[in-house]
Amino acid sequence: MSEERNFSLTSIFIYIIILITAILTILRIIFYLPIFTDNALAILRDYDYSIFIHESKLGIIDFHMPDVGSFYLYFWYFIFFPFSLIPTEIGVYIWDIARLVAVIYMFKNVDKISDKKKNIIVFLVLSTIGYFADAYLNNSNWIVGLLLFVSYVELEKDKKWISGILFALTLYKLTPILFPIILLIVKKIKLKDIIYYIVPSMLICLPYIIFPEYFFNFLHNLTIIRGVDPATIPEFIKFLRIVVKAFQTGHMIFYSFLVLIFLENIKDPKRRSIFRIILFSFLLFIGCLAPIFAMLIFG
Repeated sequence: MSEERNFSLTSIFIYIIILITAILTILRIIFYLPIFTDNALAILRDYDYSIFIHESKLGIIDFHMPDVGSFYLYFWYFIFFPFSLIPTEIGVYIWDIARLVAVIYMFKNVDKISDKKKNIIVFLVLSTIGYFADAYLNNSNWIVGLLLFVSYVELEKDKKWISGILFALTLYKLTPILFPIILLIVKKIKLKDIIYYIVPSMLICLPYIIFPEYFFNFLHNLTIIRGVDPATIPEFIKFLRIVVKAFQTGHMIFYSFLVLIFLENIKDPKRRSIFRIILFSFLLFIGCLAPIFAMLIFG
């Protein structure tokens, strides 16, 4: 793909996410007005960021306190810690800017990953949808997307330990575990190379081996619904809770990148086209319906 064509393609989506950021910033200001106190959309704006602040106040010792603790692995506490020191009224805007810069970086450098226009379009469309959801709730999926993106770039430079360390940092959420699996499937790494990803991951998760109760508390927290007595939640609903958390719309910021890697390494054009249609349709379907499923199942 020529530099001019790549710019014209990615620049459109860069302008779109800038517009999304501007609109959501205006909405945030409007939602601060007293008349929106009980409005559902206003409550959801920056909802996840407020949870991060709450988790930071718990402290690292109580980070996985049953029923009220975090849904993330412990090292998320240290990633978010600098923002917990900033007043929320300022921190949310810095978080917005960091997300915007990170995704613009990914969009502008996607040609380092792929030279196929249709694959890039799939990545850009799904990422933009994920960007909106992540920005509205003010979640942290953009960090996972950025780390996986840079991890892959470093792998392409044959810097496997750096790639593995960056990957390990994404595991405060569990779903990025798909990254090395996909690398194996598309033969970007050999089975022996998995050590570059397993060792950093094991080291960063070592506290859970030493204190397994914290890990069990973490797993328990994945199944809870805020404000609902855990004893009243059926096991099937707990399972659905985990599934919905694994397929949130905001996750498409990094799922889209995993799809791009997979598609880019399929050599046969016909097979690539079939997989592109299937994966794009599936993620679009799941991503758009995830909020509806969440509301129907969990209220």
